[in-house]
Amino acid sequence: MTIRFLLIATTLISASSCGGPESPPEEPVFGARDGAALVVRVNEESVRNDPEFFRTLLNDPFRFYRFINVAFSDAVCVHFADSLGQMPTVNLHGDAHVEQYAVTNVGRGMADYDDSSTGPGVLDLMRFTVSLRLAAERAGLGPEEGDAAVASFFEGYRDGLNDPTFEAPEPALCSTIRDGFATDRGPFLESATGLMGPLNSDDEFELRGAFAAYGERLGELVPEFDDPARFEVVGLGGLDIGIGSRLDRKFLIRAGGETSDPLDDAIIEFKEVRDLSGIRCIQGASAGGAFRVLMGLTRIAQDTDPYLAAVPMAAEGIFAERSFWARSWFDHYVEMNVRESFADPATLEQVAFDVGVQLGIGHVLHIAAPLDAQLRQEQLVVVNNLEGEILAAIDYFTELTAESHARFAADVNAILVD
Repeated sequence: MTIRFLLIATTLISASSCGGPESPPEEPVFGARDGAALVVRVNEESVRNDPEFFRTLLNDPFRFYRFINVAFSDAVCVHFADSLGQMPTVNLHGDAHVEQYAVTNVGRGMADYDDSSTGPGVLDLMRFTVSLRLAAERAGLGPEEGDAAVASFFEGYRDGLNDPTFEAPEPALCSTIRDGFATDRGPFLESATGLMGPLNSDDEFELRGAFAAYGERLGELVPEFDDPARFEVVGLGGLDIGIGSRLDRKFLIRAGGETSDPLDDAIIEFKEVRDLSGIRCIQGASAGGAFRVLMGLTRIAQDTDPYLAAVPMAAEGIFAERSFWARSWFDHYVEMNVRESFADPATLEQVAFDVGVQLGIGHVLHIAAPLDAQLRQEQLVVVNNLEGEILAAIDYFTELTAESHARFAADVNAILVD
């Protein structure tokens, strides 16, 4: 059974009075503009049940930053409350930080769209630029290098808004990583299969039923998938990986592919749709099921994975209680690591520019069709008008995150040594 952590983040009110986007609390929960601190409190039982995971959060400020996305994003909502009225609604990645930038066998760009939604673009801008500052520090670079990366990000973002056909040059590190990819699928399939954790009989029965329903749906929608052998289960299990997704229920299935050759098998992940109701300025945080994730993937990542779909709801059990979405795994997938990837500040700038372009194009893609061009210009005006406020907020939220991590570390250490 997967341990579920109760994460409560609050400054001025108790957890029981927290409201969602449609019913905001009377007092601000996170990072109010009067300087209220971002406090992340963790259930004591959760720490004792998985002490090693929490120790990794203590020792790595960036890992902590990855863990507190909902708290951080809501703090941004509060901080920019007076300016939200002039911000158009755009597609959001939802957790845009620099370790989400990945190189795969089919391309490069931002990955992990679990928190994608729609709302003010400042959420992605703040989340990513603060990550650049934190990454520069973690990589041993100076504040000047962090500022240069932030400037490169905004340059790319404006280029993407101005021209939706703009293509950023590939960062040099990407080709270096790709040169190390093997052509044999065997090690990838073996590694993925090894991640499949044991399931109890009830969970396995429900997962098999959900996968069968998913395969039937795709067979109806995708002509080449109208073959039961493609969805024949070779192996399955629970999946217990991730940092920001640590709390989400996940499953991994190995299924027959296009041919009977085992090396042609597909690895498909079922992932629980995360409740984002703690972020008050986004839309559809706890509604719409899997499609808020799928839209983020197709609009920002421009994902063409044929296995990408909502998992059909069941009559009872796990897949009736919560929504899941599905996608296949890349044969090769390498995310940036702030301690190893950015020793050269030029790499951080190149990645920042590339992500800026991707978000500049993806933020407005299809969401206002046929008025995409007007929305691009409107978002560009907003960014230009609020540039000074955003840059000041980057400083503020970088400090706020460090303060929050220090308090969090002290609280968790007190539990661990008790």
